[in-house]
This record gives sequence, C-alpha cells and structure tokens, in this order.
Amino acid sequence: MRPVCLKCGKTYYKNPSPGVAVLIVEDQQVLLCKRAPGNFQSGKWCLPCGFIEYEEDFLTAARREVKEETGLEVTLKAIINVASNFLS
Repeated sequence: MRPVCLKCGKTYYKNPSPGVAVLIVEDQQVLLCKRAPGNFQSGKWCLPCGFIEYEEDFLTAARREVKEETGLEVTLKAIINVASNFLS
C-alpha cells in the first residue's frame, strides 16, 4: 500500500532512481571523489557517480557525471556490472 498524506491526499511513490558509477583506472590507480559537505555520506570517498537524468541513457549519464565531478572527459571501455541497490 502506498502512503498518502492525510492533509492533502498526495500519494507518495517509492520509485527506483537509476544511477551510474564509473571506475576510472590509470597506471594501476583508481580515481575517487570526496562527497561534498551537506550531501548524502558527506566527506566519504566514492567513485564518480550520480543519478540518470530523464531521457538520458546510462552511458551519457556516466560521461556527464565524470565531467561534472572531475572535469575529465572520458571514453567508456566496458560495462563491468549492473546491480540493484536500494537506499533507505
């Protein structure tokens, strides 16, 4: 059953939010980004990652996220994994 606001009647949906993460390896080193203050898991290290925008395919999203977070323009060579990860 979907939760509904008792005041306004708005239905809250738990929909998936597809995202991407990109593993960049150069000279046996992995590029990591530090999460910005005030965001989810701020201060922790992670791969360049983010959500896929509406009408954007996952390869375009991966390149965009890397550019946004690192300033690098990358060529993707392989898809390593596809998985489900439900955040609470």
